[in-house]
Amino acid sequence: MAVKQFQSWRSVYTMVPLSKELLMGLCEYAGVHVYSKSFDVLYANKSYITLHAITGGTKTISLQGKFKVLDGLTGKIIATDVREFSDDIPVGETKIYKLVK
Repeated sequence: MAVKQFQSWRSVYTMVPLSKELLMGLCEYAGVHVYSKSFDVLYANKSYITLHAITGGTKTISLQGKFKVLDGLTGKIIATDVREFSDDIPVGETKIYKLVK
């Protein structure tokens, strides 16, 4: 792997497939927001986050700002005025969260 730093951007070259851990590290190095480090399936937009648990347990989700977090199906308040929240999700379950500014 080779990294070249330019004035306003970086380039990374590799000849081999990257592990999920290395790819996440490159995302953080590039300044990409990482919502979760649990390697579960995650979809996010400005209003919703959906997480499907590949493994069960406590999942921590980092947000891009402060939000009120609601259960996307029931409307139950999960957290208020937070940049990060955690939820216990059993393996194979999918959760939908609504983000409110």
